[in-house]
Amino acid sequence: MVENTEIGIMVSSTKLAEKMAGGFDTTVEKSAFRLELVTTEGGTENIIWHGFEDGQEKTWDTDPHTSWTQRLGVFFLGLLPVESQQ
Repeated sequence: MVENTEIGIMVSSTKLAEKMAGGFDTTVEKSAFRLELVTTEGGTENIIWHGFEDGQEKTWDTDPHTSWTQRLGVFFLGLLPVESQQ
């Protein structure tokens, strides 16, 4: 399964693009999650989320800022026969 979570924006103004890129680069590390795929000793692959909460580094082993009911809903949506993006 392949998921594309990238977002793009195109800016014609060089000056504005440089300003936006600089702002993005300085804030993205503290406002976005870094995902890591880890393999357990049993061979199971799990996603670990790395981010910040209240200014402190934190690691989650479930989708951050979601309830168990939201994760359950996502699980059931994943069972639907949706076509691949490829």
